[in-house]
Amino acid sequence: MHLRNGAVQLRARVDVFRPDGYGCYRRHVSRFGFFLEFDRGTEKSREYAAKLETYYRYRDTGTARRDYIGFPVVLVVTTSELAEDRLANQAYLAEQRHSGTPISLFLTTTSRIQAHRDGVLGTVWRGPGRQPVHDFARVSWIPGHPNEPAAERARPC
Repeated sequence: MHLRNGAVQLRARVDVFRPDGYGCYRRHVSRFGFFLEFDRGTEKSREYAAKLETYYRYRDTGTARRDYIGFPVVLVVTTSELAEDRLANQAYLAEQRHSGTPISLFLTTTSRIQAHRDGVLGTVWRGPGRQPVHDFARVSWIPGHPNEPAAERARPC
């Protein structure tokens, strides 16, 4: 009985929604909420898939509606292009598993942020997909910047 309870408690802790951070970027009167995930490139694909599932579960169960006005953008920063590719593929597969609207997710690497004059506000972000990192056009995650994602709009925070 004790082991069973421990296993249940462990499972509950793994399923808890815990982004690495949350922020709100303000530009004039607009505010843009975002979750931040920082990845050192050490996780396996199944671990990325599990993390993405917690985002979808958090959104789809209605818990996010209690906490936020609109679901914030998910920004994922990793330390390598290989990890970015693995994450992007898992994000694409997560979109396919969930028939509703996909979460708004953008990925980049620390080196791209450091190399761009506008840093995290620059055109350093890509979306989910199966193609290798070099096949993607880079965009800004903030609407109104160059290469703005067409479907994006301000998300109050």
